[in-house]
Amino acid sequence: MNPRVKFVKPINDFRLWLMFHNGEVKIFDVNTFLTKGIFKELKYPEKFNSVCVVDSILILIKIILSEINKHWNSGF
Repeated sequence: MNPRVKFVKPINDFRLWLMFHNGEVKIFDVNTFLTKGIFKELKYPEKFNSVCVVDSILILIKIILSEINKHWNSGF
């Protein structure tokens, strides 16, 4: 079973500092994803920096809201 994320902090160069419930700390480099699908929105620092954890799940709030708005406006 994979450990659950307890805390996340955006750091320089589009990387995430992650702390897990088991005490492990990891750095995740998001750069390789910035050209793919929904992750393209992360190239904007204000969106990347909106990352948070809710119920052990990483949430990029502005990206999700943006996607919901796109679908809502197209007859979701």
